[in-house]
Amino acid sequence: MKQYEETFRFPVFMRSFTIVLATLALAWAIYYILFGITQSTRWFQKLAPFIVILLSVRVLYKNLFTTNSITFYSDYLKLGYILRPSQKIYYDTITNMEFQLKPRKLIILTYKENGEFVKKKIPRGITDIIPAINLIVKKAPQVELDEFLSSVVTQENYSHKD
Repeated sequence: MKQYEETFRFPVFMRSFTIVLATLALAWAIYYILFGITQSTRWFQKLAPFIVILLSVRVLYKNLFTTNSITFYSDYLKLGYILRPSQKIYYDTITNMEFQLKPRKLIILTYKENGEFVKKKIPRGITDIIPAINLIVKKAPQVELDEFLSSVVTQENYSHKD
């Protein structure tokens, strides 16, 4: 296996705590639906566990299927996930990188795969995201940055000509 240069990941404690908390909330809601609801239960008490289920499933999905780590190798970067297969993105295929402010703060990485443009979302919560962006730009000097990222990237690493 190739030696990696550097890995940036979502904080392990925060992600683990969130997954455990969402799982416990989901288990409580299912238990409450099965054993806590009777005919005399108020409508809000009947509705609350379903709201908890919706929120818990959303949190679990977000934490288990979004980018958990970025590992840099000599000729590609690898996006790691918890419950999805890791994905390799070769530096020479990266075309664009932009910062999305709404609805969530994300870095959107655009690259070409099989002749089509593909966009991958990288959460801002990854530890040391600015050095990771700088490393992407250093390894893929052809990448086009949006206005915000152009101001964030250090000039010695960014050699793109306008």
